[in-house]
Amino acid sequence: MRRLRQVGLIACFAAVCLLVGSSVVLAAEKGEKADRVKVVGIIKATVDEAKKITAVTITDEKGETHAITLDKKGLALGEKYDGKKMMVSGTPSEKNGKKSITVLFYKEAKEGKEGKEEKKPGGEK
Repeated sequence: MRRLRQVGLIACFAAVCLLVGSSVVLAAEKGEKADRVKVVGIIKATVDEAKKITAVTITDEKGETHAITLDKKGLALGEKYDGKKMMVSGTPSEKNGKKSITVLFYKEAKEGKEGKEEKKPGGEK
């Protein structure tokens, strides 16, 4: 009888540990996705007299301008893609009332079908 009680307690403890562990993992996954934003827009790099980048922004299709954090990826984005339409994925933050995006990933945004001819199979237009 005593052995059965010990096995039951161990089984209950293991079940509680599994539930708590899986809840923490699920909460972390949901939080990670909620903390990411994707913005498509035009990149603008501001440089000083010494040609050093002092600010990078992305202006979306609604006209809203988002500051980009000047870390390694943010600086690379400004250097290589100034004036180009890009898709930026990152983590939003706010410091001293100013919003910014820390870039996790970026790529050139694909243009829509406007202004481009559609090609049909066989090379017909």
